[in-house]
Amino acid sequence: MAELPHLLAAAIVIIVEWILPIPFRYSPLKLCALLADAIAKKVNTPGSDRQRQISGFMSLLTYFVFVTVIIWALLFIMPYDVWTEAILLYISLSYHSVAKVNKSIKDALHNKQNTLAKDYLAEHAEFDTKPLSPLGIVKGALEVEIRSWATAWLTPIILFLAFGGVAAIAYRVLDIAVQRWCAFDPKFDSFGLPSLAVRSALDWVIVVMVAPIYSVFKSSPGWWRMFRKYQPDWPQQQSLVELVWSCIVAAGCRIEMAGPAMFNGVKAKRLRINEGQKPSQTTIAELQSWNTRFIIFVLVLLLLFWLIANTI
Repeated sequence: MAELPHLLAAAIVIIVEWILPIPFRYSPLKLCALLADAIAKKVNTPGSDRQRQISGFMSLLTYFVFVTVIIWALLFIMPYDVWTEAILLYISLSYHSVAKVNKSIKDALHNKQNTLAKDYLAEHAEFDTKPLSPLGIVKGALEVEIRSWATAWLTPIILFLAFGGVAAIAYRVLDIAVQRWCAFDPKFDSFGLPSLAVRSALDWVIVVMVAPIYSVFKSSPGWWRMFRKYQPDWPQQQSLVELVWSCIVAAGCRIEMAGPAMFNGVKAKRLRINEGQKPSQTTIAELQSWNTRFIIFVLVLLLLFWLIANTI
């Protein structure tokens, strides 16, 4: 076996997922979304905020027990080696399927097909897309783009390199629960907070390591100052890590990010970051180009370290 095989496996998976991304509706992770919906339907009942937070935490544990049993059963009949772990990583990644959808959104907006653009955005957005203006569609697409890059590409890869494929897919399973039990949605407000808190704790480790490097790939002056400005008023229903990424994108692309949105018919008061700097359709391509430069950097780094390890 070559030295540091996880480096080579990660590089191969990055390339394969780039060329052949799995649309979420066909991904095995779609089953996790259905499971999260089923658990919430049974357990998410009216009550005090405290009771619903406890219900949310217990639901998260139940959800993970079911998923763990399924993964364990699959691994029991498969050889658990680096390439099995690579398959788990491939299943965990879904950024490029989102990027393809966002490219379709950009094209639809260019052709004045706003309804079609809203339908595309609804595939990956937790917020309501029907009330959105063309500007709102662009902002929503940018929000989904950076979130999926961070949670459905960056973090799974780092966890894979550090702990293996099971860690990568476990994180994505958690991320799906956070999305399905979105704390901004009135149905899941308190119920969704425990899963959000768990994911945020993991995300902070990654963002501290990567955010300063990521910001270098497109000049993002003042993003930390911007983060400190909005941090005190950032709502608890949304992770502060998302504020970090939004501030970097807002500073790098010189645009406004976030802002009020509708969740299940109810308007949520969210802060406008860098207010007044309206993004355009081309900003979607600009952000995707930024992400691509970073992905190429990671890919080159992985292959370089793997070559060095095998030549020493």
